[in-house]
Amino acid sequence: MFDIYVLNLPRATKRLKLISKILSAQQLEFKVVSGVDGQELSKGTNEIQFSKILHKKLSPAEVGCYLSHKKAWQMISTGNKKFGLVLEDDAVFGERLKNFLIELEKSDFTFDVLHVEDVGKRSSRFITTKDSERIIRDISIYRLLSPAIFAGALVISKEGAQKILSLSSTKIEPTDELLFNIYSPLYSELETYQTSEVLAWQSYQLSSEIKHLVSSSIPKGKVDRKAFGSAIHGLRKLILKSKYLLGLSLLKNKKEIEIGQNELEKQYLARLYLHFLRNGDGL
Repeated sequence: MFDIYVLNLPRATKRLKLISKILSAQQLEFKVVSGVDGQELSKGTNEIQFSKILHKKLSPAEVGCYLSHKKAWQMISTGNKKFGLVLEDDAVFGERLKNFLIELEKSDFTFDVLHVEDVGKRSSRFITTKDSERIIRDISIYRLLSPAIFAGALVISKEGAQKILSLSSTKIEPTDELLFNIYSPLYSELETYQTSEVLAWQSYQLSSEIKHLVSSSIPKGKVDRKAFGSAIHGLRKLILKSKYLLGLSLLKNKKEIEIGQNELEKQYLARLYLHFLRNGDGL
């Protein structure tokens, strides 16, 4: 069976306890990837990590999160499984994702990255082509040809992990920006797919009550609009966006997909998560 990797800071013991219960409820084993603490990295140094994609300084938490994901990619790339499921420790999913991945592992479908969360905060639509559809256990998978966000639950193939590590060996970027931003140098190099419905969430997305109870967001660095090279960065973005839009205009059988929100499972998981929180597992 595919491996599951949970990214967890050693000091975040309550988070680990919560996700352990979520996975144990589905009889799923997992490996803990000891997360990189960006706060510890930043101690005693004035070095600033700068995102070339977003043209901003990265916060210590953003740096640590990326390096934690990178550790999981390294484990997948040297492992003996077709793919791995990489989870941040506030990720939540149910039987649909579990059963889908079991069937995916049996199939001959190949990919680099499979995105199983929603693609955005304001819109759940993405661009694909009609002929890219593949159905695994009643869930459609399409080639993802537009930007996406969220990296709380990512399916990364062995070949995909090797490719990401090779292409990003000297880069530090927010994980979702590196993989799904059209301005990323990896964007056009990866075979990235999207499920037709949401199969995983970060805990704060389950309900307003849970969002009030948990702390999930990673502090973001600030865009430095006065930074040297901002004009060059703007020109580079314009060129890349023009190239991207030209590519879309030339696509045959292009279509837009609205991602199903899987509300029934989301509501069930919200009740389950609240049960765990109210029984002494608060964050």
